[in-house]
Amino acid sequence: MTETKNKKLLGLVPHAEWRLFEGNYGLVRRGLDDLQRLEKKDYLNGNETDAWIQRGDELYADGRYAEAISCFDRAIEIDALCADAWCLRGDSLESLGRSAEAINSYDKALEIDPSNPRPWIEKGCLLQRLGRFEEAILSFDSALQISSDTVHAWMGKGEAFQWLDRYDDALRCYDRVLDLEAQRTWVYVDAWNRKADTLYRMGRYIESIECCDKAIELSPKYSAMAWHNKGGALMELHKFAEAIVCCDMVLRVWPKHPGVWNNKGICLAKIARFEEALECYEKSIIFDPEDLAGWYNKARVQEDLGRIQDAINSYEKYLALASPDVAPQTIKRAEERLQDLKSRRN
Repeated sequence: MTETKNKKLLGLVPHAEWRLFEGNYGLVRRGLDDLQRLEKKDYLNGNETDAWIQRGDELYADGRYAEAISCFDRAIEIDALCADAWCLRGDSLESLGRSAEAINSYDKALEIDPSNPRPWIEKGCLLQRLGRFEEAILSFDSALQISSDTVHAWMGKGEAFQWLDRYDDALRCYDRVLDLEAQRTWVYVDAWNRKADTLYRMGRYIESIECCDKAIELSPKYSAMAWHNKGGALMELHKFAEAIVCCDMVLRVWPKHPGVWNNKGICLAKIARFEEALECYEKSIIFDPEDLAGWYNKARVQEDLGRIQDAINSYEKYLALASPDVAPQTIKRAEERLQDLKSRRN
């Protein structure tokens, strides 16, 4: 029972965050005193609307979304036809989980300035997170009709195709990004990662590994996702020792990720290093006490070690946690193993 068959190996960076990768991380953090100065207008440089947008953008980058919305609302009070303010307001509303209001803000921005692809991209990303993938693709297509070389629209469209299991279409989108984007940018590296993930889902593991290696080469300091995807492909190729190395590389960055501990445990169990595998499963459960894979795999390795009562306890915990959406065959297998162990104990 591996994690690598899940729909997503690890949560990927939402495309709506692309704005943050274009300079906002360098913004200086300011406190409420700045907001008060802005109210008094000694923060303004001749354009009140731009000043409120600038302050709202800074607050957004600082994770202060409600305050950012207040700034964008003030900008809109001054200039109701400011498309940027409406779009940025939508970003902040989305970050607070107010999806319907966010969509309305993006639609307002598009009504004011239909030539701007960005609100279409942001709306598409939001629709995608809501599971409305076909609608998301239409939004990305609208952005591409305005500007056919908008890489963020191609990226979002590719991910939507992935969720719809339209892998060939997804690959075409990611290849388009790789053609358009300058090398060594965050988007360029992410395209290699997403292409690797798509090839993995198509069963093209060697090609997936090649893409991961490219991402690692381009960005060795920020390559945890690539190492994770590479490890998953190596597991499918039964190259468990190499996959363990990949897991260790990921754990340097994400030491508390239960899925990675699970995958490492699976690899160790496959090469009969059961005690070490058990330690990995216990780690996964520490970081997520309701991790079904951790409890199931822990029970299996406890069986291998001959620890019957411990395995019984782990199977019982797994079955107690299992929800109705767990594959019936997996539940049945656990129930059968549990009954067999109880009969052996007696």
